[in-house]
Amino acid sequence: MRAAKAPAAWQWPVRRGVHGAQPQHNMQPGAGRISWTAARATLVFAVLFFAGYLCGLILSRTWQPAVGEILAAYYTEKLHFTNLATVFAAFYSAFFLQLMAVLIFGSSPAGLVLMTALFLLRGSVLGICAAALYRTAGMRGLVIYWLLTFLPDATSLLLLLWVSGSACMLSHALLQLLLGGGTVRGALKVKAQSLLYRFGIALIAGAVCGVLGAASAILFAAVLL
Repeated sequence: MRAAKAPAAWQWPVRRGVHGAQPQHNMQPGAGRISWTAARATLVFAVLFFAGYLCGLILSRTWQPAVGEILAAYYTEKLHFTNLATVFAAFYSAFFLQLMAVLIFGSSPAGLVLMTALFLLRGSVLGICAAALYRTAGMRGLVIYWLLTFLPDATSLLLLLWVSGSACMLSHALLQLLLGGGTVRGALKVKAQSLLYRFGIALIAGAVCGVLGAASAILFAAVLL
């Protein structure tokens, strides 16, 4: 009598890949990690800005930089806030130069260091200006200064932080490439396109907010100065 055959052990079926398809985990390499790193860089730059602002306030208690006195005299003079085109040009030119700096820094392997210095410097200058206004015009002068500049300063800061996230990612990829770490094929192109896309949107949004900020500054200056 022939012995009965033992049933073969059951195995998971082997999935055959479709020709030309890529594994699911490689379809979008590092997508979640990239967005999280950009958000983290934006948060770090925001913290650096406020740290610079605080340092400017503290520094002005023992030293009175000339830039603070110049800015204080500018923001307390009503004649500087009478023409819409002039006020808009003053707001937008400052924003445009800083935005261009972020774009250039993002195209450099040293962009992280340069953008760190940029946000620290921006915060310090605004802190020095606020301290100088408080010394020369008291709390009323400081409140007027905030009303004149809040909209353009706040919107320009948010736009710069938004663009700096993409700029940091491109700069980091360039640094890795320089150090021989290598990058994923096409990653540099994607990061550069993201930076240019945000740069273009920030230019348009900054112009719109600059017009609104200039109009509100003229209104507040006419009433308060």
